[in-house]
Amino acid sequence: MTPERDGEFRRGQREGFAARLRNAREARGWSQIDLARRARVGQSQVSAYELGKLAPKAYVLAALAEAVGLTMDELWNGPKGGDKP
Repeated sequence: MTPERDGEFRRGQREGFAARLRNAREARGWSQIDLARRARVGQSQVSAYELGKLAPKAYVLAALAEAVGLTMDELWNGPKGGDKP
């Protein structure tokens, strides 16, 4: 994969993660602050993840996934057979 295509892949994956995180949070009726407290991260981090500006480190992804009741794989890659929160 060329660097340009690799960058496109990562951006696409990050954007998918961003949408899944936002959908999972909103499905629970939580604000970004609520999720941040549950995952022990800053609200500005949650915002950056939901906007697709940042990709979380593995330990943060684990905390976010646990907070919303998903596996890391489901949150990062989406559920097998569909893209539900």
